Amino acid sequence: MKYQHLVVTLAAAAVITSCGGTNSPTPNNPAPGTPPATGGGAISFNQQQTERLYGSWNFTFTIISTFSETYKLKTLRASTVTPGDYYLAGTDQYNDLVISSYDSEYKKFSLYDPSITIDRFYTFDFAGANTIQGCYYQINLSTNEMSRCYPMTGNRYSLSTSALAPITTDAALKEQDAQEQSGGQTSKDSAAYRQYLEVKALASRQ
Repeated sequence: MKYQHLVVTLAAAAVITSCGGTNSPTPNNPAPGTPPATGGGAISFNQQQTERLYGSWNFTFTIISTFSETYKLKTLRASTVTPGDYYLAGTDQYNDLVISSYDSEYKKFSLYDPSITIDRFYTFDFAGANTIQGCYYQINLSTNEMSRCYPMTGNRYSLSTSALAPITTDAALKEQDAQEQSGGQTSKDSAAYRQYLEVKALASRQ
């Protein structure tokens, strides 16, 4: 009888142990080196920077006279020239294509505004949530010469992208740049010119 009781007790203990009993369950840890699971893809820094450019902008610069240009930046796309970069496709006051972006190599924002006789190109940084400052460059397409930096400022006057009427003409800009440089050639910003060529290549794929 005593031996029967011992057998029953040992059998019960074995059942409790095999079913988990009072032992804590073993955690299901991932294998070493396995990254933790994440919920959805994060927006990259380069994309966040480019998205700061959304909206309608007024850019102002002075060669001899002061000029203003308006731009509507609205469609986010991944760069086909620089992997990991993004740009905003938009329009100028003539409803022609412009491209604006944050360049991860040069750590600057830019806007490329192509035309028939000259290209307008800006490099800049944010001075406030809705203000920018930097350089305006003008490229003569008959010679591929880039002007010196003309200081520029810009302000975002709306997060919408409503159109505005044309303000300036290529002829006026080209004439004033020629007059301003008639006293002698100024040094060109080679980094800005390389950045311009990259954005121009991107625009050619649109």
